[in-house]
This record gives sequence, structure tokens and C-alpha cells, in this order.
Amino acid sequence: MVKMLLEDGSTVELKGLHAPVSRGRRYVYHRKTGHRFKSPWGSWALVEEVRAFKASQTAMTTRPGTLGALITAYAGGGGAQPSPEWLSLKPRTRRDYETRAIAILELWNDVALERFNAPFIFKLRDKLAQTKGRRTVNYTLTFLSTLYGWAKPRGLVQGESWSVPPLPAPRDAPRANRPWDEDERLAVLEHTPDHLRIPIAIVMFTGLREADALNLPWSVYDPRQALFNFSPSKNDYDLWLAPSPQLRTTIQHAPRTAVTIATTSRGTPWTEGGFRASWRTARKKLEGEGLVRPGLTIHGLRHTVGNALADDGMSTADIARILGHKTEAQAAKYSDRAERRDAATAAVATFTRLGNRTPDERKV
Repeated sequence: MVKMLLEDGSTVELKGLHAPVSRGRRYVYHRKTGHRFKSPWGSWALVEEVRAFKASQTAMTTRPGTLGALITAYAGGGGAQPSPEWLSLKPRTRRDYETRAIAILELWNDVALERFNAPFIFKLRDKLAQTKGRRTVNYTLTFLSTLYGWAKPRGLVQGESWSVPPLPAPRDAPRANRPWDEDERLAVLEHTPDHLRIPIAIVMFTGLREADALNLPWSVYDPRQALFNFSPSKNDYDLWLAPSPQLRTTIQHAPRTAVTIATTSRGTPWTEGGFRASWRTARKKLEGEGLVRPGLTIHGLRHTVGNALADDGMSTADIARILGHKTEAQAAKYSDRAERRDAATAAVATFTRLGNRTPDERKV
């Protein structure tokens, strides 16, 4: 097994491979067959080439009625065409399923589908948890649930759902993607270079996902109406956003050197990996100078926007529309937080009256 850092900053484990370095160049081989892969090290193309090769091998060896055969029927490979549902997924989702779930489940490819039930999935989950991170394990469970949902109406699986509860976060785990405080937002805007400040400002003043902010093209921005109109990367519907005066000013001064509004210092479109690496360096510098606190993530800005919208009394439905959520349930956490804050504020008056009651009133 080899570990590879991808161009978007994530790491994948590729099993059954050998990756020696010769004269400064890394070569990748399939350990069992000696097959050499041609795609460059660290690229998504290599991940896809490895998966396609393994799928071809799996198609020759996997027995019908097994997990491997079902995954091949769903995602394709080995000469089999992928299902329409697989092709309808966003490219990023397909890549994540391939690297975070399908590759991990290779050890269970030859397991008969009749063995897959809730107790078996619980054991699988707990076994993965011994060597994998919580997010990777839970993502694998999400894929299995999606796979079951696709296979069940086609009569390819029988019995109960494969969905089991995800691994819970440790009680003492720091809050992931925490909202940014006001002083942190101001510090980042003031102390980061333009090529970082522009995509950060887009997220900060719209609540867009990081990938959408990096890939936002000039063509979706109408300066006359001051509106963005586009389809988010995770959804297939139109989203309208009105940028704030601060963001309009930032965009007006952005150089038009690429099809995207956000560009690198060289004037080229960002890759997710390049942006995350640059942001990581800038964030650590700001932490060292005491301008921001640990735990700052770009996705945390999205939570900041959701909380601000709820604090201003916006309905859950409108928050979902603005942030591009598919359902109101995904946006309900922001409204619930605002309602709990308002309830706590209102309770202060009650606590104050209790503290001001005279001894005689307290006896009543």
C-alpha cells in the first residue's frame, strides 16, 4: 500500500501498488501483475487509472452476488458501463466515493450480498475505525447506504437497509469548522494578499462553498444588477446571490486574467489543493502573530454566514435558499441556534426578577 498526496491537498491510500523512485521520478506499478501506470504521481488521473485497472481485474475474478459485483454494476469498470445514477453524480462526489469508499471496501469485494445486514455493517464500521479516521469511516457508510438505495428497487439486494449510525465525534473533540469571530474576519481581510483575500471574501460575504468560490466565473456576475446567478457544484438548480458593497468593491478591483474571479498570484485559476496549501501557510502565520485563533477553516465562514442570517431573523427556508441547501433540515441548525440564543437572552429577565425578590416574596 502506498499513500499519495493529491493536488487538492487530500491524501489517498492505494492498495496493492509499488511506487519506487528512480532518477528523481516516481513510477507506479500494480504489485501483483507488474502493470505500470502512466498517469503522473499525485494526480486524480492516476487515482482514476488505478481504479479502472482494478475494476477490470475485479470483473474477471469477482463472483456474481458479491459486493464487488454490485459496486461494478453501479460505478462501472472492467468493461461494464456505469449506471445513469453514477454518471449523474457531480465529478467531485464520484472521486470522493472512489478514493474514500470504493478503495477502502476492496477487502470486502468478495463477500456475498446476503451477509450484508445491520450487524455485519456495524462490525465493518468498527473494524474500519481501528485504522481510519471518523470522517472516512462515515463517508464509507454513506456510500454503502447510497449503494443499497440504488440496488434495492432493482432487486439486486434483499433484506433490511444497510444504513447504520455514523461514528460519533469524541466529546472532547474541538468543534469542526467553527464560525469566525469578527476580529478574525477583519484580520484575515487586512493581512492576506489579494490572491487569497478575493476567494475568502467571496465565501465570507456569500456563504458559498469553497469549491464554488474558487470556480466562480466572471460570466455569472452581472455588475449592472449586482447579482450572481449560477448552479452550485453540489446541486442542480439556479442560485441567486446579491454581493454586499464590500464584495462588490473587492470584485471591481480583481484582475481579469482568467475565466474565474478568484485567481492565483500568477493570474491563473486556483486548484483546490493549491488554495488550501496557500491558505494553510497564511493561517499559520496569522496564528503565530496572534491575529486569529486555532481552528479557522474556510468552511467555517459558511457557518458564520448561516448564523448571521438566522440572528437577523431570516427564515429557515430562506437560509436554505441562500446557502444552496437541498432541504430546510440542513439549514435548521442555524435557526435553532438563534432561537436558543434568544431564549437565553429572554431568560435573563426571569433570573433577574428571582434575584431581586424580597425574603417575604421568596416564601410565597
